[in-house]
Amino acid sequence: MLLKNTFYLDKELEFKRGHILIEKGVITNIYDYDKDMQYTGEIFDCSQYFVLPGLINAHTHNPGTLARGLFRDMELKDWLNESFQGKLQEKLFNYIDESVGNENFRILCLKAYAEYIKQGITYIVETGQADNSEEAIVKCLREIGLKGTSDLYDTYENNVHLASDAINICAHFPEEEDITEKWIEFCKQLEEKYKPIFMTHCLENDWRRDVIMEKFNCSTVKLMNREKLLNSRMILFHCVHVDQEDMDTIAEKGASIVYCPVSNMWSNAGEAPIQEFLKRNINVLLGTDFIYQDIWEVMRLTYYNLQSKSEDYKYSAKDVFKMVTQNPNNRVGSHMNTGLIQENFKADLIFIDKNDTKLLPIVNNERFSNILHNILLNCREEMIKHVMIDGKWVIQNSELTMIDEAVVEQQYRELSEKLISDWINHTNLLEI
Repeated sequence: MLLKNTFYLDKELEFKRGHILIEKGVITNIYDYDKDMQYTGEIFDCSQYFVLPGLINAHTHNPGTLARGLFRDMELKDWLNESFQGKLQEKLFNYIDESVGNENFRILCLKAYAEYIKQGITYIVETGQADNSEEAIVKCLREIGLKGTSDLYDTYENNVHLASDAINICAHFPEEEDITEKWIEFCKQLEEKYKPIFMTHCLENDWRRDVIMEKFNCSTVKLMNREKLLNSRMILFHCVHVDQEDMDTIAEKGASIVYCPVSNMWSNAGEAPIQEFLKRNINVLLGTDFIYQDIWEVMRLTYYNLQSKSEDYKYSAKDVFKMVTQNPNNRVGSHMNTGLIQENFKADLIFIDKNDTKLLPIVNNERFSNILHNILLNCREEMIKHVMIDGKWVIQNSELTMIDEAVVEQQYRELSEKLISDWINHTNLLEI
């Protein structure tokens, strides 16, 4: 396929004009815009779009849409308490665990993944939500055409077969409340044998910080470093309660941090020091985390947080887009060559309607450009008209191509209404 008359975002995060040739899902050539193209294969005219690399959501828990509103105004440490709300949460988690592998689990996953793709997300880091759901999750990712890294927790050795050209796999370092000497030894054995990507929720809130201090008299970062598990393959979610020494160590070892500002705000975890991360040149990624899935909200809040604490407007839209394209490619998707529009990279692309008046006015010349800034602050889902993964359309004209979205939506509606009704009726019978 030839993408003709393309106004695309290059590796310097500048918009350039050209013609992009895609062969077997890979960008094989980018021709100058002035070249007279004589191509006999399929041609797609991109003159009405801004073409960007697909977005990478570096921290998700799925299926999670069914949890919307059930955790409102409640800190993580209070989840599953004895209140009516806590009992509903318990019902949710139990149901998701019990549904793994059946049709309802598939519906829940496809619903969540459809929402990601329609935002222009072409790759997710899937940390799961249900026990022993790794194989079912990977099956759903493949069905809808979404790429991802799947966290295999303690089943890494039994599930290495899940890895493919579109699916990466990783191991899991336990959260603070679950860390034991036995777990540490298990992770060290995996590290020695497989050299895997490791992931973990790290110092997400103050009570997890207190737990690790009480257990080991040091932070999680210092513990991982002491045990020689902190390296460039370690992905740390949150890092809200890191200290200066922790950040210096993360930078020195080349580990990555996934910044989740929306999640951290609604769960009252605190505010991660993102400017301190960037000052140390730590590789920062962005994630939506659990329940609330809008990556554009995460991107905008990241931009606002950076600007509100900057005295010299040091940061820009470019810094934010790096966190959802180039930075995660350096870690979670490097073997897939995604996150950039350049030769030898996969054709994972999103096509944004450049004529939408919410993006206007547009200025773009050698002295000044506001395109990427306007896209960051004003792009909405309905403006993303097409999405391509591995050179295949997964959205065309705002419609999903791999699944029947209307069927999934109806199935999800019926399932969610039935479950909530059942849970409420049963919970009302309990003494709370």
